[in-house]
Parts: sequence; C-alpha cells; structure tokens
Amino acid sequence: TSAPLVVTVNPAPGASISTTDPTVFCQGDSALLQAQTGTGYSYQWFRNSQIIATGTSSQLNALTTGAYTV
Repeated sequence: TSAPLVVTVNPAPGASISTTDPTVFCQGDSALLQAQTGTGYSYQWFRNSQIIATGTSSQLNALTTGAYTV
C-alpha cells in the first residue's frame, strides 16, 4: 500500500456578470456580457440553463432573450 495523499478541493470562485449595454433592446441589437475575470479561470456560458457551445470566453454577445449565467 502507498502512503496517504491529502487532496484539498477549494470551492469555485463566485461568478458575476456585468454589462454597460442595455439589457432590453430591439431585435437585431445585442448586449455584451462580461464575466468576472481572473488568473486560471475558464468559462462556460448558459442561456436558460442550456450550454452555449461557443460561450467559452469571458465575454458573450447576447443576441436573444433569456436568462444568462456563466
């Protein structure tokens, strides 16, 4: 048997989203969403709890109505 190895799992940092664009807009417009950034962060955006396949950077251009999370 091996010697024990201690593993520590830290909680994920709290995520926040901000924008300087209006979040109510006409069809054809959009809102640029910005996630909190930090060293070593990776991103996955969701709309209405569904993965946005191309949403893997700290910014997302929201084009459609929905509840966005990162």
